[in-house]
Amino acid sequence: YLLTIYQTTKNYKEAINSLEKIKNKNHKLLKAYQQIAHFRGIELFNNSDFANAIIYFDKSLKNDFDSKINAFNHYWKGEAYYQMSKYNEAIESYNKFLLAKGAFDTPEYAKSYYSIGYCWFKQKSFANALTAFRKFLNDTKNVQSKEIISDAYNRAGDCYFITKEFNQSIQMYDKAIELNTLDVDYALYQKSIALGANGKMQEKKEVILQLLNNYPKSNWVDESQYELG
Repeated sequence: YLLTIYQTTKNYKEAINSLEKIKNKNHKLLKAYQQIAHFRGIELFNNSDFANAIIYFDKSLKNDFDSKINAFNHYWKGEAYYQMSKYNEAIESYNKFLLAKGAFDTPEYAKSYYSIGYCWFKQKSFANALTAFRKFLNDTKNVQSKEIISDAYNRAGDCYFITKEFNQSIQMYDKAIELNTLDVDYALYQKSIALGANGKMQEKKEVILQLLNNYPKSNWVDESQYELG
C-alpha cells in the first residue's frame, strides 16, 4: 500500500525504500522496481547527483522487464558520465543505448551520436569526433532543436579545420550559417580563417565584413578586426 502511495505521488526515493524492504518480490514488484529505480535515477540526475544517478540506473538495469526503460538507462548513464567528464565510460553507455531494443526511433538515438562526438572532441580525438558528428547530422529527422544541429555543424567544421581540411570545414560552417540559429558569428569567423588559409583573401574580407555588420556585439569582433587589418 505504501508503494502504491509513493508511486502515485512520485516519491521515488521512498518507493524504492519500501520495495527494498520486501524480500521476496513477485513479477509485478520487480517490474515496478525497474521503473521506479529508473525514475529515481532521473531525479538524481536532475539534481546534479550524477554518481548516485548511475547507481540507480544500474539497479534498474538488473530487472529486464521493459526493454525501452533499459535502453534509456544506458542513455542516461552516458549523460551522467559525460557530466562527470568520464568520457570513455560515457561512450560505452551511449553505444549500448544505440544497440538497445527500442532506441532507434527515439530522438535520443541521433543525440547519442552528437554526445559521442563531444566525448571524442573533449579528448582531442578529432577523427573519431568527426565520424560521430557526421552520423548525427545524417540522421536528424527526429531532432527538433536546430540549435543542436547548428552546433554539430560547427564542431564538424572545427574537426576539419584542425586537421587542415579547409574546404570541408568551410562547407560545415556554411551549413551552420545557413541555419541562422546558434553561434553564427563563430561560424563566420572560422569560415574567414579557413578562406585565408586557402589564400582566398577577398572572400575572407567579405565574410569578416558580414560578421562585423551583422553581429557588431559579437565576442569575435576584436579578432575579426585584427584579421581584416
